[in-house]
Amino acid sequence: MFFAETTIARLVTAAPDVDLVGLREAVEQQRKSSYGALQTVLADARCSRFLLSLGHMVERRGWRNEIDGKALAVLSHPIPALADKILARLHRKALKRAAHFRQLNTDAQHDLRIGLKKLRYAAEFLLPLYATHAPAKRYVARLARVQASLGRARDISNTRILLDAIRQDDRPPLHLAIGAVIGWQARDQIAVAKTLRKRWRRFKATPAFWGR
Repeated sequence: MFFAETTIARLVTAAPDVDLVGLREAVEQQRKSSYGALQTVLADARCSRFLLSLGHMVERRGWRNEIDGKALAVLSHPIPALADKILARLHRKALKRAAHFRQLNTDAQHDLRIGLKKLRYAAEFLLPLYATHAPAKRYVARLARVQASLGRARDISNTRILLDAIRQDDRPPLHLAIGAVIGWQARDQIAVAKTLRKRWRRFKATPAFWGR
């Protein structure tokens, strides 16, 4: 768990006087509970049936049955032309999600992160087609940095949710540890937001490497 292995570990070094033992134990209980619930879902027969059905559909190309003729014609284009269309579309959608970037709330940032993840996966998968274009790797690298900063911001947001759940335990040392973590992350949040804005400006100014 990122929170236990990174955030608390850093705080132990930065604030050795804060008792974090109770917080570590509470987080570990939450982790075991969450993993147990996940294991129950994965062990359910419905999960196995879904995976088998999905594999069968992919193998028989059943997904093509749900595509209209126009979209199917697009998929029949030569791969370089199709790659340009895919990347341009995903890039355009990401920029649209990032309109008024500074005013994006946590949920909007998460939606942008998902959009950028799709763009990055597509760009990395199709990158061999643009191997001779030096800007391609630079584009992907800057995209990855924005995605990483958005992920860090999301981790901080999710930590608040975890701490709110743990806070129900009426133990003063635990509440003190939670307060220390919240204060520590408030400082981190300022630094993450600054880095995120810088990385987004750099990525937004990066020229597209496709369609050339």
